[in-house]
Amino acid sequence: MEEAKSVTTSLLNVLEKNLSEFQWLVTNKVTIADIAIYPYIALAHQGNVSLLEYKSVREWMSRIEKLPGYVGMVGLTPSI
Repeated sequence: MEEAKSVTTSLLNVLEKNLSEFQWLVTNKVTIADIAIYPYIALAHQGNVSLLEYKSVREWMSRIEKLPGYVGMVGLTPSI
């Protein structure tokens, strides 16, 4: 469990740094990379991982949630 938390923290720190400089993960517009990783991040609460300290990640989640055609899924926690 500790290793999983460590890996998750490292990932979130990388995402936070990148998303503090850019709106999307790869280019200046949403790509499949954003769509593919979003559910994993939105389900972080199921692993007792809080996103409260990751402001840029939460803002990115909000941008995803506002995309035309966005459909949520049971268990996903909307951005804060």
